[in-house]
Amino acid sequence: MTELKAALTLCERPDEYFSFSVTNMFSLEREDLEDMQLKVLQARHEQLREKIPVLSNLIKGTGVDSIEKLEDVVPLLFKHTMYKSYPPSLLERNRFESLNQWLNKLTTHDITGVDVSGCESIDQWIDVLDKETPLRIGHSSGTTGVVSFLPLEGEDYRRNVCAWPVTFMQEFGGPQIYDGTCPKLHCVDFNYRHSRRTSGRLTNYIRDYFGGSEERYHAAYPGTMSSDLLYLAGKIRAAQAKGNIDSVNVGPALLARKEEFARLYENEKAMRKAFFERITGELAGQRVFITSIMTLLYEHAKEGLEKGFSNLFSPDSVLFTGGGAKGMVLAADWKDTVREFTGIKRIGMGYGMSEVMALHPMCDHDHYHILPFVLPFALDPDTGEMLPRTGETTGRAAFFDLGCSNRWGGFISGDEITVNWDEPCPCGMKGAYILGDIERYSEKQGGDDKINCAMTAKAQDEALEFLLDL
Repeated sequence: MTELKAALTLCERPDEYFSFSVTNMFSLEREDLEDMQLKVLQARHEQLREKIPVLSNLIKGTGVDSIEKLEDVVPLLFKHTMYKSYPPSLLERNRFESLNQWLNKLTTHDITGVDVSGCESIDQWIDVLDKETPLRIGHSSGTTGVVSFLPLEGEDYRRNVCAWPVTFMQEFGGPQIYDGTCPKLHCVDFNYRHSRRTSGRLTNYIRDYFGGSEERYHAAYPGTMSSDLLYLAGKIRAAQAKGNIDSVNVGPALLARKEEFARLYENEKAMRKAFFERITGELAGQRVFITSIMTLLYEHAKEGLEKGFSNLFSPDSVLFTGGGAKGMVLAADWKDTVREFTGIKRIGMGYGMSEVMALHPMCDHDHYHILPFVLPFALDPDTGEMLPRTGETTGRAAFFDLGCSNRWGGFISGDEITVNWDEPCPCGMKGAYILGDIERYSEKQGGDDKINCAMTAKAQDEALEFLLDL
């Protein structure tokens, strides 16, 4: 195996490269890891520079014609607004052909010839692209009133989830209990079974890597979350934040689905009740895999305890959560509440974002350890210049997802992070790590990011109520 091929395997098939061992995954020396990362970064630069129009323009504008060292890529990282840079009128007027032209500049796939002229909703548009192209568009929850669209492929989602059994089922330095075969756990999901949101697109891969069959996947709501409804929810909440709810306009296509959404709204309580009966009856004592944002997990745990349920699942079950409190106040003992309800002692935590398809696991010392196929940076929040990759630095989080092959993996986030580059973590994992306290710059500045994805379930209900009142 050539050096480049080995490095690409590390980035594209990380579970297999490290023989499904979390200890192997976080035992590489920094110099050796960065040597492999540089090889892949150089390959991505050459592979994609002429195939992604936005990247081509950025290279011309910055003059970064080659990559000689890791920091050379910093001027080529996409700003966090890149994936929502389309004119808002394209969604407001259902101009999906123009939206295709915009998206076409961000991917190696040519989608300009795909006929989306008959699409009257985001749901229809994404479904056509699913059917006619290799893309599996993922989108944000749009809670600031603007939706980000990511030109992802199925392989992006798979690459994300394939590392989960390695990092969340095993402990560093402990026995290896995962060998790449599906453990056949019951998967418990407190949300909709299907969604076109980036996180919702992961569910089939979670099923395949943890459950092995649809019968082992248990979602609170068996249907599909509507992207159009989430888009409306985001516009409502953004308008509420500005004190101008009258500014929300609803198009005829969305109004035509009013009865569909009304039935969904009426059925939610019944579906939620059936879900609780199923997990507290059929799954009691079973080994399960649970993944949910922490706010939703906490709410369900409180509800379950109020109904008299506790220590519900086998103690060796796997529980993974993240997402932050996101503007909501969590009780100081929220983990104890979750443990008491589920009976699962070890709560796995992860940090990630839709634009970088990786979830970095948190160790027992509240440090997020960066997966080896992701290249991290901390930038000066005002100038955008790279801060030293030594010592401990606090700045704007930026990453390069080295596994991406159909889009550019460089992304500058809206998060403020503190990275420790050199000091060994007491847990034993090698490499740079992020301290647990992560903030949004816009939250620090009183911006709209306080309206966020942790509120998705509540936001959807508010959108339904708003629509039904029209």
